Amino acid sequence: MDLQGIGAVAAAGVTLATIPVLLITGRWQTRAALQGAQEAGRAGFAQAQATYNSALDAVNAQASAAHAQWRRGIQRDAYASFLLAAQQVAEAGDQLMMETTAEAAKVRTAGLDSAKAALRAAAQIVTLEGPDSVDGAAHTILACSLSLANMRESDAEMNRLRERLSTMSELRGGGMATVTRDRAMRLLTASARLQTAIAENPHPLPNINDYRHAPDNMPAAVADAAAEASAALSAFPNRTFSGEERNVLSNMQYRGPFSIQPRYHDRQRELEEAHVEFLRAARAELGSTSSNA
Repeated sequence: MDLQGIGAVAAAGVTLATIPVLLITGRWQTRAALQGAQEAGRAGFAQAQATYNSALDAVNAQASAAHAQWRRGIQRDAYASFLLAAQQVAEAGDQLMMETTAEAAKVRTAGLDSAKAALRAAAQIVTLEGPDSVDGAAHTILACSLSLANMRESDAEMNRLRERLSTMSELRGGGMATVTRDRAMRLLTASARLQTAIAENPHPLPNINDYRHAPDNMPAAVADAAAEASAALSAFPNRTFSGEERNVLSNMQYRGPFSIQPRYHDRQRELEEAHVEFLRAARAELGSTSSNA
C-alpha cells in the first residue's frame, strides 16, 4: 500500500474514533439542556403559583372587606331605623295629647298604633342583627316607649273628657242645661277634692274603679272624697258616657293623669338611659366591624 492509501486508512480510523466521543458529548449536552429546561419550568411554575396565590389572597381580602362593609351597612340601617321608629312613637303620642275632639283623636290613635307596630318590627330586625348588647338596649327602649305611649293615650282620653266636662259646666240656660251644668261642676269639684285627699293622705292605691268598694284601711278623708266622686259620676245618665269613658273618668278621679305619677317619670328616665346605652353599644359594634374590615 502506498503512502496515500495509508493516510486514507489512518484518517478513517480517526474519524471512526471521534464519532463515539461526539455522541457522548451530544447526549450530555442534551441532558443538560433538558435538566435546565425542567428547572426553568419548575421555577416558572412556582412563580406562577405564587402569583396566583397572591392574586387569590388579594381577591379574598377584597371580598372579605366588601362583605364586612355590607354587613356594617345593614346593621347601621337597622339601628337607625329603630331609633327613628322610637322617635315616631313619641311624636305620635305627643300629637294625640293635643287633640281635643273624638274624631281627630281617633285618627291620631290609629297613627300611634301604626307607629307602635313599626317600632316592634324594627326591634325584631335589631334582634336579628345583634349583638346582644345592642339588642338588650333596644328592648329596653321598646318597652319604655310602648309604656309611655300607652300612658299618653290614657292621658289624652282624660284630657278630652275633662275638656268635655268643662264645656258642660259652662252651659247657659234652664232645664236640662242647668242639670247637666250642675252635674259637671259637681264631678269636677269632687275629682279635685279626691286628688287633694290622696295627696295629703298617702296610702296604697287599690286597683279598682268603683270607690264604693274601697278597702277598709283607706284613710277616712280619702274614702269620703272617693265616695263623693263616685256618686257624682253615677249622677250622669248612662247614655252620657260610654263604659270605657266611665272607666277613664274613674281613673282620672282616683289617680289623675299618668304624667304626674312617679312611674311615668321613671319610664322617661329609663328610656333616656337606654338611648345612651343603645348609641354606645351600636357605635362600638359598628366601629369594631369597621376595624375588622
